[in-house]
Amino acid sequence: MDNLQITAQRIKALCDKRNISINKMLQACNAGARTYHNILSGSNPSSDKILKIADYFGVSTDYLLGKTDDPITPTKEQKDEFSAVFNSLTHAEQEKVKEYIDFVISQRDKG
Repeated sequence: MDNLQITAQRIKALCDKRNISINKMLQACNAGARTYHNILSGSNPSSDKILKIADYFGVSTDYLLGKTDDPITPTKEQKDEFSAVFNSLTHAEQEKVKEYIDFVISQRDKG
C-alpha cells in the first residue's frame, strides 16, 4: 500500500472516530473540498494542508503520511526531559536502559 492510500485511510479513520464528515473536517482546516478526493486519486497534498489536518486531529504529520504508526510525536519538552533523566544516570544505568529499549523494540518487531 502506498503512503497516499495510508494517508487517506488514516484521515477517514480519524474522521470516523470523531464522528465528523471529511468535508466538515476540511472546512475546519480551511482546506479545499477536493483535498481528500485528490489524495485518493494519487495527488500529493501540500505540506500546509497535511499540517493543518494533523493539527486538527492532534496527530503527527508522520502518522498521517504513513511514516510511523504512532500518532503522537513527543514534544521538545518531553524529549528534553527524557534526555535530562537519561544523562543523570551512570554509564552502567544508561547501558541497562539501552538494553531494555533494544528488548522492547525486538518484541514489537516480533508482534
